[in-house]
Amino acid sequence: MDLARDLLVPLDGQVGLQLDIYHLHKAHGDLIPTIRRLGPLIGHLQIADAPFRTEPGSGDIDPLAVLTAVAHAGYRGVVGLEYRPSCPDADLFGWMDAAGCVRA
Repeated sequence: MDLARDLLVPLDGQVGLQLDIYHLHKAHGDLIPTIRRLGPLIGHLQIADAPFRTEPGSGDIDPLAVLTAVAHAGYRGVVGLEYRPSCPDADLFGWMDAAGCVRA
């Protein structure tokens, strides 16, 4: 993540970081401190839960904590959703209400 920061900071907002919460968790596992450090560089955010790339709230990642950290870091864009159901009758969007999200 330091390399991404080193490359993006000099570009002064002309290019942003695509932050994939699932991959960040799998690669680094330290979500909140990393989000705080990279927050101003985020240009796009997408979320899925780990370990199986399922809907947020179905695995290891706390979606409310992640979205709160991202908001406190200054990100004001949309959140992309890229996950598959954890089971056939999973509530794929119920986590959004608990996290205080606005559905578009």
